[in-house]
Amino acid sequence: MNIRICLLTPGLFLIFISTALAQVPTLKDIPTPDPELEKATFKVPEGFEVNLFAADPSIAKPIQMNFDEDGRLWIASSEVYPQIVPGAPATDRVVVVEDLDHDGVADKTHVFAEGLLIPTGVAPGDGGVWVANSTELLHFKDNDGDLKADEKKVVLSGFGTEDTHHILHTLRWGYDGFLYFNQSIYIHSHVETPWGIRRLNAGGIWQFRPETLELGVFMKGLVNTWGHHYDKFGQSFATDGAGGEGINYVIPGGYYFTAADAERLVKGLNPGSPKHCGLELVDTPMLPPDWQGSAITNDFRGHRVVRFNLTEEGSGYVSREQQEVIWSDHVAFRPIDVKVGPDGAIYIADWYNPIIQHGEVDFRDERRDHTHGRIWRVTWKGAPKREFKPVSTRSNSELFEALRSDDGVERQSAKQILRQRGPAIAEELLQWMRTVKLTNEERDQVHLECLWCLQTARHVHPRLLNALLQSTDGRVRAAAVRVLSHWKYQVPNSPELLTKAAQDAHPRVRLEAIRAMSFSPLEDSERQIADGSAFGESTPETAKTLAMYDDPKLVETALLPLKQPVDAFLDYAMWLTTKELAPKWRPAFEKGEMNFNNDAGQIAYGFSALGSGAPVEILMKDLYADQVTPEKRSGLIPLICYSADANQMGRLASVAAQHQDAATLQTMLTISQTRKLVPAINADEFSPLTKSEDPVLRHAVLQAIGQWNIVSLKPQLDTLVSNANADIADLSAAFSGIAVSHDDGLIGLLETAGKNTEASIPARSLALERLAIARPEKAAPLIVDLVAALPVGESAINVSRALLSEKQGSKLMASALANRELRTEVARDILRVLRESGRTDADLENALKTAGKITSRKSLSADERTAILEKAKSVAVAADGERIYRNEQLGCLKCHAIGGSGGLVGPDMISLGASAQPDYLLESLLNPNAKVKENYHTTVVATVDGVVFAGVQIQKSEKTITLRTAENKVVEIPVEQIEEQSQGVSLMPEGLVDNLTDDEIAAVVRFLSELGRTPDYTLSKNRLIRSWQVLMPTQESVHQLNRTSFSEAATDNPAFTWASRYSTVSGSLPIDALPVMKVRDVPVAFARSRINVTSPGKIAFKVNSIVGTEIRIDGVPVEQAAEFSPVMDAGIHTVTVTVDTSKRNEPLLMELLSTDGGGNAELTNF
Repeated sequence: MNIRICLLTPGLFLIFISTALAQVPTLKDIPTPDPELEKATFKVPEGFEVNLFAADPSIAKPIQMNFDEDGRLWIASSEVYPQIVPGAPATDRVVVVEDLDHDGVADKTHVFAEGLLIPTGVAPGDGGVWVANSTELLHFKDNDGDLKADEKKVVLSGFGTEDTHHILHTLRWGYDGFLYFNQSIYIHSHVETPWGIRRLNAGGIWQFRPETLELGVFMKGLVNTWGHHYDKFGQSFATDGAGGEGINYVIPGGYYFTAADAERLVKGLNPGSPKHCGLELVDTPMLPPDWQGSAITNDFRGHRVVRFNLTEEGSGYVSREQQEVIWSDHVAFRPIDVKVGPDGAIYIADWYNPIIQHGEVDFRDERRDHTHGRIWRVTWKGAPKREFKPVSTRSNSELFEALRSDDGVERQSAKQILRQRGPAIAEELLQWMRTVKLTNEERDQVHLECLWCLQTARHVHPRLLNALLQSTDGRVRAAAVRVLSHWKYQVPNSPELLTKAAQDAHPRVRLEAIRAMSFSPLEDSERQIADGSAFGESTPETAKTLAMYDDPKLVETALLPLKQPVDAFLDYAMWLTTKELAPKWRPAFEKGEMNFNNDAGQIAYGFSALGSGAPVEILMKDLYADQVTPEKRSGLIPLICYSADANQMGRLASVAAQHQDAATLQTMLTISQTRKLVPAINADEFSPLTKSEDPVLRHAVLQAIGQWNIVSLKPQLDTLVSNANADIADLSAAFSGIAVSHDDGLIGLLETAGKNTEASIPARSLALERLAIARPEKAAPLIVDLVAALPVGESAINVSRALLSEKQGSKLMASALANRELRTEVARDILRVLRESGRTDADLENALKTAGKITSRKSLSADERTAILEKAKSVAVAADGERIYRNEQLGCLKCHAIGGSGGLVGPDMISLGASAQPDYLLESLLNPNAKVKENYHTTVVATVDGVVFAGVQIQKSEKTITLRTAENKVVEIPVEQIEEQSQGVSLMPEGLVDNLTDDEIAAVVRFLSELGRTPDYTLSKNRLIRSWQVLMPTQESVHQLNRTSFSEAATDNPAFTWASRYSTVSGSLPIDALPVMKVRDVPVAFARSRINVTSPGKIAFKVNSIVGTEIRIDGVPVEQAAEFSPVMDAGIHTVTVTVDTSKRNEPLLMELLSTDGGGNAELTNF
């Protein structure tokens, strides 16, 4: 992969491609394509072994594979990928591989179909095979059984074709008889079916019923969804080949990362995990007992096949990475698909290529491998012996018996054959159920398999459904509700069944019931069948059932789970269903036809899903009653603020002031500014609060004076600004309100403060930052005056960013810089800010280079580059490179995470060394300004107020666009406030490596090249705390700690300033990363992190050493031991570590442990 890396503001590392590299091949060390040499690099767990099942020349470039019911492996392969040469014939194929003697080695290969163009999915069935071929879903039929296609049919067309590794792919037969397939982020599909046009813009998973051509969207989102499988209870999981959240638990109809028009997203189970391709959930006795239910997927960049242990938690799951299935350092080992075969072995499709993807390397790069490919087979030595039995030739009764199998592959194969034998099997299956002798242990699971067979046969059977809805196993009940979601219009008492399920003891049953009320992937066609529009007939009973789902009061049923504990997945399901039902319930509520049973909690939840239009008077009633917790109130306040008028906002402000509720006032300030609403304020209630001892409350009031035009209190701002000893935080709050006050007199205070050379640099800078918002033309010359006189150690970044965030800011600054001089480092800082703005301005760039005497950036001859690469390979030390990479002045970690630890503006670097050669890395450091890696393009948004935002778009809905800026801040911009939107230049700065020596550059290359490739620079599977905040040694911090005690650092004292710090790849936080301050003559530092307890109970921690440390959780000291297990409630908790640096010089390493019978906690970032 030709990867471009850039140090961005002030050192953002982004990945780019260089078109020049396509002309000068530089990839080194391409290995000999001998399978045995590749196999020799494989490491597998103890008790396992690996053998070559099939390889080139019989197969080449396998993309996806699936077994048929007789154990034959069908493979979609593409030698044309990534792009066909213009005028060249399409030569891609579907091949069938047979192991005739079942010894684990392929004996025969058949070319079933050829002349295809980049087939990316294959699923045998229906007398042939289904194939995803570019924009079409094809079916090839074999009429004579010779494993060669005789007929070809285009079944569906209109799937998007914008990107060949995002097109329709990953075909998979479901447990329910549906065919599932995926598409990725750049694809826009508009597919005509007999039931209407079906659309999916960007990524997602489709659900398709071949017998009726019903098509729908099962989920939306993910960047490149190359993996989908389900467990034995029908719960789906997905992987993302270009995301970073590991295993994703799929909620029906849910929106995931990058989903188009999403207001809220479901998070993956493994934040910071590498990108994964393919997915298989283990359900076979041929693999170890502790592997059952595990998810196996491929880290194709890191040359690994990995395993995650999935355990249930609430309505969702917890995922933990385990030992690899295969790990290799072979540069061409690229596992991209994985399947458990009918023999219980793990089969791995190896794309075999030193170059991956095509976004980073030219299509015609001569080093691309177009001919090789392998299928590897991993087996457990402890697997029981068993004889292979074909499935397709079995009788119906034998297939029914196979539904009792303890092997998921056999059960699925049996269901597939039964599906293909048609609906007639239903009555025979029901007869078998009446006569078969089932044990109590197997009964519900077997009956569930039978229910899925009946669903496949389109045979609605309420009695069996009802029986399973009463199972003692909540997982079975949840699976039955999923079936009911498809049958709800045909089961007369389905609303009653869903009402009961919505109050079930098992949270996943509640989740499934909630989603069933408003969604199934085939909702439209199922409704057409029920209302008679499909076939011209309907029954009164069906019409009555349909009317129940049109009842506005259905939302009240959907919100019944609010009376029980609600976790994140269940909360999302309620939110989504409430929103989907809104077109029915909102007009009825406004007309007084329904009222959520006068339940204020339901009313609040319902309108929070909409974000506006809430009944303010109802929500404000008893807002501060004893039964309303601060947490509940904090949820109500934004809803009230987005719906209230000026008078209602004024009343809310008054009651908040009376209760000295700083949090509510802060929320009101933020939302009223967004809405451009000025509340009607009672000044008498605010006046005493300007002197409050609570700094948060005081700051909110000081800001409100200007922002909310509290006339009688404005003189207090004049007094504050005139005070040479004013608290800097008080000034900051006052300046923020003045900036949006539209009061010329107040704004004049900003100008006066900015000019005051007797004031401190921070105070002047804050004033000018706010003046840049209110009067950029007045701020520009004053800002240049300030930065021109900045002493060493003071930064120009914040004040220049404020001006350059204004639409005309760059032109104003360029004009103000005429004939001025700046220190070189100051000019460089401002250049970086300009770059992060996503815009170009040649005049300002030239003015800054002239003022700062900036010379051209570093360039090296070919010989000098070769010398650096040789040093990187031979003498450079990766640890030195990591130290340089972590340097705050470069700021790489500010924008690039390593395993989720660090900024999120650029791609995660977790496995960079396994996917990029050293010469690519060097080229990227020296010449970074090229094409941006997919999904990291800069979006520039100008608002109607003249403010400009730039960053990577992370979400977009009908209401808002959400960007992540180069400062790693998330900015949400209302669509109605957007004047202009465009794609900007990359966020990278120029010349950041100019100050590095050749040896230092070589060390950085060495470090990057080892990420994810060598054991020392591959992230541990242990749950190490990697994201920290450290207390900065400000004057106010030292004062507060001297006045109180070290324990004060474990509070949320607003006087403290915290900054992000990140652990090394090994997981340790170096002592020199902790800012040290002298408090009562003790050299001390403080670090804190957060964890999210998802299941209450004992949470186990382990620290590498307790020497010189004191640990507090939520301010409470824990026992002084290397391992400790406090009992913790569900929710977010803060772990604060006090470090006495006179006693400790070793780094800090802290780990979350798993405990049997204890609670569960997840690492989280601030």
